[in-house]
Amino acid sequence: PILQEAYIHLAALLLELPRPEEALQQALLALQIAPNSSAELSALGQTFRANGRFDDAAIAFREAMRLEPARPEPYAELAELVCAKPDASLEQRRDALLLARRARELKRTSDSDALVARPEAALVAAGGDPQAVAGSTPTTDPAALLARLQQNVERDPADAEARVKLAQALAQARRAPEAIQQYEEALRLAPERQ
Repeated sequence: PILQEAYIHLAALLLELPRPEEALQQALLALQIAPNSSAELSALGQTFRANGRFDDAAIAFREAMRLEPARPEPYAELAELVCAKPDASLEQRRDALLLARRARELKRTSDSDALVARPEAALVAAGGDPQAVAGSTPTTDPAALLARLQQNVERDPADAEARVKLAQALAQARRAPEAIQQYEEALRLAPERQ
């Protein structure tokens, strides 16, 4: 799933820049790899919304909800989408409120925290395992973690997975251009592509 992960994270970064057309291309590539993934459908919905394709976004969010009904993100995204539409009817807005409440309920009972930044996200970017980076001393210091992940890439520049982990940490550090570069290089190197 290196390709899938790289495409979906690259799409999210491109949306932040904002480069919605490029983000849509990356989200579609991720969906080709995992067509039945709620996360990829949610990302596709976000890119459709950013490109002004609101009906397509709603379809993607609804399909994500169907595939994984316990995942709060598509409910929240669809509620936000409906509320952002100036021509939404009162009934649609009421439905959006119900969706938002459902998202909040699911968020409370779920281990999913994709909508909330976590302090240990850099550690998760290293595979969730402090031993996944060079050396044996665990660290939550972002600068030290970035240095270790960079060393892993320098040690084996052809390691696509190491580049994805570095890209995730760079994105968490708000270094989007460098993260995009690492994701693109990982995609070029990924074994699934060959």
